Amino acid sequence: MTTSNSSSGHALLRVWRPVAPRTWTIAQIRRLRDLACQGVSVAAIAACLGKTESAVRNKAGLHGISLKGTRPARREGARSAPAARARLTRLAARSLRGGGQPG
Repeated sequence: MTTSNSSSGHALLRVWRPVAPRTWTIAQIRRLRDLACQGVSVAAIAACLGKTESAVRNKAGLHGISLKGTRPARREGARSAPAARARLTRLAARSLRGGGQPG
């Protein structure tokens, strides 16, 4: 018995399409190692190599490449933790004094 998924009574078939190979070249692995040694973030390495962050982490683990020294990617306009903490302290002090609008 065939299950019909369309109004015409024909069964739907999946068409097989070849998937592009996602192999890593030796040059890409060397580049991964170089960027990781320089402390580049995983997100930046992934963008540079045209891979996902997960693929970069997995490949680094397979080849014994440490990503512990890499910097996390910062959002555009993001403040460092001490700068953000100082700004919050200033805003809190201003609001306690009744200092008007935050700036």
